[in-house]
Amino acid sequence: MRSTLPLLLLLLLAAPVWAQSIFVRLLGTAGPSLNPNHAEAGLLVVAGSEVLLFDCGHGIPNRLAQVGRTGVNKVFLTHVHSDHTEGLPELWMNENTWGSRGSTPLSVWGPGELAPDQPSGTADITNQLSTAFATNTHIRRDLVEHLPGGGITFQTAEITSEGVVYQTNGS
Repeated sequence: MRSTLPLLLLLLLAAPVWAQSIFVRLLGTAGPSLNPNHAEAGLLVVAGSEVLLFDCGHGIPNRLAQVGRTGVNKVFLTHVHSDHTEGLPELWMNENTWGSRGSTPLSVWGPGELAPDQPSGTADITNQLSTAFATNTHIRRDLVEHLPGGGITFQTAEITSEGVVYQTNGS
């Protein structure tokens, strides 16, 4: 995927009927970093009832909590560099974010494999996270916290060509 700018511009310029207001907030702009004061890549767009997150770098789940938006269930990855994806596991399985999604899966849109530059795609990331944290999921969903099962699943769509990647309510 070349850039999310065309999608973001489409969201902002189209001003669909369902979007009574549009709120855009940069949550983080840092590159790879362990600085607790700087969150990596993340952009929040709230358009009416739609809450969309573009990229989820380190620190982004904390920034979402600071602005009261832990119920994010739609994430768009511009590319799969670490500074755009490191926060995804925490957004996916944190008790607050998981609980806020209820039984709704975390939907993730992002690029597929683009060999040789990118030997893995978005589905590889979400599948491997599910495998890596299977024990954690079982304990928190089935044994201890009894969090909703659907909220700890991924619904992944790999973007392999240019065009509309997300549309709702005909807009």
